[in-house]
Amino acid sequence: MDSAAVRAEEGFWVAVLPFKSSGGNADLTALADGLSEDVVTGLSRFSYLRVIARGSTARFSSEVGDIRAIGKELGARYVIEGSLRHAGTKLRLAVQLVDAMTGAHLWAENYERSFSPEAVFELQDDLVPRIVSTVADMNGVLPRSMSEAVRNRDPEQLSPYEAVLRSFGYGRRGTAEELADALSALELAVQKAPAYGDAWGHLALLHVQDYAQGFNLQADSLARGFTAAQRAVAAAPTNYLG
Repeated sequence: MDSAAVRAEEGFWVAVLPFKSSGGNADLTALADGLSEDVVTGLSRFSYLRVIARGSTARFSSEVGDIRAIGKELGARYVIEGSLRHAGTKLRLAVQLVDAMTGAHLWAENYERSFSPEAVFELQDDLVPRIVSTVADMNGVLPRSMSEAVRNRDPEQLSPYEAVLRSFGYGRRGTAEELADALSALELAVQKAPAYGDAWGHLALLHVQDYAQGFNLQADSLARGFTAAQRAVAAAPTNYLG
């Protein structure tokens, strides 16, 4: 089985296509390359995201194709693409996130900035965190979409990774029922994969939410949360969730 087929079977991989620039401006091309590379790097810092290496997407730098076909070729469920245009000193960056399985646009944004070749790094430092945080943090577009994709499945049918994705649904709804379902899935996840730091980290967060919100689903939720947090740190010392 090739790598794309393996990724498709695992599900939820993210591909960042090389950002494109128009007009043949070398400085704009360099900025497009830098942006796409930094977005890949930024997404890769989130342990719960599976990001395809930039080398695997490089061949799409000059190709225009159907996102669903590209996603299938790469084994990616989600595809991010961007394009740069400029007029004089004005720059417009258009970025979009697409569900390659359905072709649906999950998010799109235009960013307009002043442009000069001397300020390329400043532009990257300004734009990349905005893009990455919007799509990747715990309340971002990607976790929200991934959580919805597995929300209606029985907790026992979820892999440990899918249980972590499932748990993001609580942040969106904030109900006791949603919390109970997420806790159930994560408890099973840490039984199946006791060294999985993400599962322990999310379990700790949700136990603390049970205490903080007064749901009282478990009488000893704060103590359970502390124990889970310790397990998270032991399993993955550099994981920010722990």
